[in-house]
Amino acid sequence: MKERQLLIMVVEPDLPLAALFQLDLTQRGHNVNVVHSAEHALKVLTLEYDVVVTGLRLPEMTGERFIQSMRAQPGYADLPVLVIAADVALPKPITDSATKLRRKPFNLEHFVDYMAEAAGPGRFRN
Repeated sequence: MKERQLLIMVVEPDLPLAALFQLDLTQRGHNVNVVHSAEHALKVLTLEYDVVVTGLRLPEMTGERFIQSMRAQPGYADLPVLVIAADVALPKPITDSATKLRRKPFNLEHFVDYMAEAAGPGRFRN
């Protein structure tokens, strides 16, 4: 079964990890925009994105604060977010049905499956 194309924003300050995510996702046919800070992500984020991938430890602003700031904007309350972190659970302020946690370490082969799970079937592009 052919995967459907997603428009994905990856917020990752670690350049090698960001490049790995971008390479894996683009090789699978997805459109990926990588940014390296939450502040930049908030400036360029649009409702066109299907899913946002982020961590909790970001420069300038925590991932928790980034997600809260994003969710506070009109139209972004239900935008799927996949949080990649070593934490066992999401912090209470960002625990909602549109935010999923994938604990590190994980198998990169399953990364797109995690994307699909986070994005949900209604967010896929044809």
